[in-house]
Amino acid sequence: MDAAKKAAAQKVVVFALLVVFMGAVYRSLSSLRPHPAAAVAPAPVDQTLSAGLPAAIDRFHQQIDVVERQLTQSANDKPAPVDTVSYNAASSRDPMTSLLPKPEPAAMSAAGGPGGMAEQAAPPLPPRPPEVNVEGVIWGGSRPQALIGGKLYEIGDMIGGARIVAIDHSGIQISFAGSTFSLTTAAAAMAPDHTTAWP
Repeated sequence: MDAAKKAAAQKVVVFALLVVFMGAVYRSLSSLRPHPAAAVAPAPVDQTLSAGLPAAIDRFHQQIDVVERQLTQSANDKPAPVDTVSYNAASSRDPMTSLLPKPEPAAMSAAGGPGGMAEQAAPPLPPRPPEVNVEGVIWGGSRPQALIGGKLYEIGDMIGGARIVAIDHSGIQISFAGSTFSLTTAAAAMAPDHTTAWP
């Protein structure tokens, strides 16, 4: 096929498609336009409705007038004074006071206390010896001595209100408030077999 014939055939096809498209558009537009034969006659207006419409409009205007009069009257009236409320906590309950009933004093003494159980006296704490740092001991002779605070002490000497009653290779024993306590040197305290004798 020659190029001129091909171009002429394409023009004919395009023209045919254009005609088909225009026909479709015309049909769709004509379906949208109302047809004069198919026009519907308007429905007859109800006579009672047309007769009552002016009366309903008059009633509506009367109601509007009543509402306007009420609004202007309430705008002219002075508002009622509002009572001011002041906060006063004087009559409020203290949150720290208990709401539980208080026990009777006679019941407390009969039960032995507020818990209802007789209170037992706590045992007295054992006396604690004075804080004494035994720096070293000289023992094995006829006069064993202990080095405490840079001074030498012998058996029977007083230190911090306690009396030294014995001196041996691990430390000293003191008597304080009727009890005997063993105080050791730092070296003896680190020994694995060391035990401190506290009552």
